[in-house]
Amino acid sequence: MAAGQSFNERKQTLIAFLCDFDLYGRNRPVYKLKTTVEGQEDILVDRGETNVIFNLKATDLAGLPVDYVALLTYFNTGQVSDDFTAAVDQEFRRLKGNDTRREYFMSIESIITLAESYARQEGYDEGREEAAKLLIEDAVQNQRDLDSLLTSLKAIFKDQAHIDELLTKYYYR
Repeated sequence: MAAGQSFNERKQTLIAFLCDFDLYGRNRPVYKLKTTVEGQEDILVDRGETNVIFNLKATDLAGLPVDYVALLTYFNTGQVSDDFTAAVDQEFRRLKGNDTRREYFMSIESIITLAESYARQEGYDEGREEAAKLLIEDAVQNQRDLDSLLTSLKAIFKDQAHIDELLTKYYYR
């Protein structure tokens, strides 16, 4: 944003993550992420961006809007089937063919490699905590047993004291 520009004047941005695996294990083809205020999850924050995770391995596309099905098909096969996928295809080809922009174009493989490198950084703990929070909230909401929840948390966190802290914060409220 430019100095003096109103927060409400920012450009709307779409950030799409193309994953050849199901990040949340729910076989959903699309996960739209929302930002909320911690402790006040009913308050949605509009940061001017929409984050969408496309699960390229999803098998159940029932109920998905036609344009999403076309986009997922395009991501998996390269098949252009409508005006939007034609525009996406044209932009990808333009970026790949432009020497000055090629360095900014990321394939799925390079995104995964980059994500793996970020995962090793100290800042990744915040993301792991958010994942743990979601696991715990899901377990509470769906009345899953505590032992299976602990097994999942131990796969993410090795420190039992930290797991206990997370359970206290999100499970035993």
